[in-house]
Amino acid sequence: MGQRPPRAVEEVYAPDAVHEDLADPAARRQGHAERLEVERRLHTRLPDRAVEVLRLLELDGRQAVLECLVRGTSSTDPGRSATPALLWWWLDGEGRVCRELAWFRWRDRRPDDGKVAGTLAQPRPPGPPRPEAEAEDEVRSQSWYRAYAAHLVETWSWDPVLADRSLYDEACVVESATRPGRALRGLDALEAADTALASQLPSPHRQLQALDVLGEGRALAVRVALEGRDQGRGPLRRAYGALLLTLDGSDRVISNRSYLDWDGAVTVDDPG
Repeated sequence: MGQRPPRAVEEVYAPDAVHEDLADPAARRQGHAERLEVERRLHTRLPDRAVEVLRLLELDGRQAVLECLVRGTSSTDPGRSATPALLWWWLDGEGRVCRELAWFRWRDRRPDDGKVAGTLAQPRPPGPPRPEAEAEDEVRSQSWYRAYAAHLVETWSWDPVLADRSLYDEACVVESATRPGRALRGLDALEAADTALASQLPSPHRQLQALDVLGEGRALAVRVALEGRDQGRGPLRRAYGALLLTLDGSDRVISNRSYLDWDGAVTVDDPG
């Protein structure tokens, strides 16, 4: 955010803006003054911090989702580090942020080796489109994106491997913000990972919910909540996060960049 981050915050955010943790919406919300203080402390800790926007989805000047790469040098690190970050914004009538859900975990940083950003799939790969592909200039409605997300989370909740086979491209890449630089490449790798996860979080307690959806072009952001019981026993737990999906020409997921960490799940009231 430049040489004077607090000033940038004052310009971008409304005075009554509310700031929340994307991974834990139940946590205490921060007001604008608290957000400024956090920004000052972060600037002191990372004076050389640089933020690169990797992806931007925007809806009629009312909502925006930004995926970023944060770089900086901590005093305890041997060199420059980097980690992904995600911001989900709601904007007021003047275009300022009035509500923010943020995922930023400097503890997940890795050496800035050029691989932390991962693979940003191209929504429309070079070459001729598939015969079944939609017209490239087609404009999707937000209701289409919401229906797509609802189908994905419902299918995944019932059978993760079935969701993989029916909705993902064979050449898909799935990456986690909590493990930057590591990726599942190809449908076989994704199915193996989801088979293990389905065993860890078995039915009928496993449920993935779509809380908010924003789409633009071949990309959509889905704010999600994942519920389950480890090994089918113990307390019901819930983790919050977001998925950034890129679709290929036949509306299969070619890229899934996940900001969701089951290790950070919290215990919720058990409906019995």
